[in-house]
Parts: sequence; structure tokens; C-alpha cells
Amino acid sequence: MFELNFTFETLEELIYFIHNKFENQKIKKIDDRRGKSTKAFHELAKQYKTEHPNKTYRECLKELSEFNKNKIENNSINEKDIEE
Repeated sequence: MFELNFTFETLEELIYFIHNKFENQKIKKIDDRRGKSTKAFHELAKQYKTEHPNKTYRECLKELSEFNKNKIENNSINEKDIEE
């Protein structure tokens, strides 16, 4: 357990502190799911690229995007599923 206490003499000092400390920080939701599927997709593309060095990364992305969503989410890549 952690505890952090700040003491301010006036409300203005408190407002100034909060404004300066948190002005440029974005608050991210803990359960924010945006970007997770994209990250997983790029990890699969990197893996596929290492297995097929003759193809460009863009070609790998294109081929993987043709798979159905379940195969991408389960991280399963079968060469027989990819039409060359």
C-alpha cells in the first residue's frame, strides 16, 4: 500500500500544482483496448516477414489482412492458408 500526501497553504497553490504537473499528461483508461489488435497484427506481420524474407513488409501485411479475424487473434499462421 502506498500513500502520498501534499499540503498546500491556499487553494491557488493546489490549482497551480495540479495544472503544472498534469497539464501535458494524457490520462489513459486502464481498460483501453484501442491499439491492442493493431499491435498483435504487426507482431504477426514481423513473424511472417522473418519466415518469408523475399517479401516486403507491406506484402506481408496485405497477405495477413486477408485472413479471417479469428486466425489473426489466435496468433495462428499456417502457410497453407496463405495463397502465394
